[in-house]
Amino acid sequence: MILIDRLSETQFMDANISNDDIVLFFEDHVSRLEADNVGGNKNAMLALVEPQLALLIASIGKRETDEATKVGKSLTKNQSMGNIKVAARLAYKLVTFTSGTSSETTLAFFPSMLKDINKMSLKTVKPILTRLMNASTTYASTFPTLLGIFTALNTQYGNARSAQTTDMGIVNADSPATNALRLTLCEIGTDNLCYLGIMYRLTPGKAATFFDQSIITPVDHHTYDTIDGTSIPGAITFVKEVLATEDTRVQLRSKTAGVKFSVAILVNKTDPFVKFKSVKALKAYTWSAFTLGGNTGTNIMVRSDSLTDDGDWEIVIIDE
Repeated sequence: MILIDRLSETQFMDANISNDDIVLFFEDHVSRLEADNVGGNKNAMLALVEPQLALLIASIGKRETDEATKVGKSLTKNQSMGNIKVAARLAYKLVTFTSGTSSETTLAFFPSMLKDINKMSLKTVKPILTRLMNASTTYASTFPTLLGIFTALNTQYGNARSAQTTDMGIVNADSPATNALRLTLCEIGTDNLCYLGIMYRLTPGKAATFFDQSIITPVDHHTYDTIDGTSIPGAITFVKEVLATEDTRVQLRSKTAGVKFSVAILVNKTDPFVKFKSVKALKAYTWSAFTLGGNTGTNIMVRSDSLTDDGDWEIVIIDE
């Protein structure tokens, strides 16, 4: 019989699936206790399980709600960044198309033209906004509308980012709370198994009937296609033709010390590596096939990134 305390471990990559399985397992356990509660002999066990199960269900619900809220505020933050990019591009047109604008003025706003605007990230958005507001202040007589626009966008982004950060903290606190409730419930389950074992010590196997082990037994519905190969330095090797879906994943492993490999999925075997990923020597990593080009290509190719040594590699194609 599977140990009940195994439930305290995450069974799958998605923690929500694991939580669902735990809830189903103990709901089933409660129903089995209630169905065979002769003279109330299971009341003490039910009194332990049911309140703790209710707490866990509530905690999982709170976590899901907080996750949804965080996602919504992430979208708000991303929209705010999008608004900043649009405003910056419009300002670029205004500054560069205004007659008599000096190169000094243009560089104060856009020292790299639109390059940093197009590649704006969480790390660069605030410095870019600060630069645009400073330049708008310096050249307010020439471009009187820009300072108000960028100041408002700075406030909008700051509020969105602050709200998202707050919710990230809430979500991060949810996980330990849920895990603690799960662990307590697992300990109660272990106690109940002991109680039932004593109660039915003269009926071998009876105690096990109060737990449906199939609910918490991980079932792997994936298929794995493993291909091994050897490449000389710099060689690009065809591995296999595959029709990838959104669920297809590809794992690349380097099996030789000092030899790094890259993988891509190409339309034609002779196409250049554009969408490719690499692994260091003696390391392995798994990617979505679409990340490697599998949304358009069908040919899995491995490239040796070594300049001097032959190397062994392994590709695993994982499908639902």
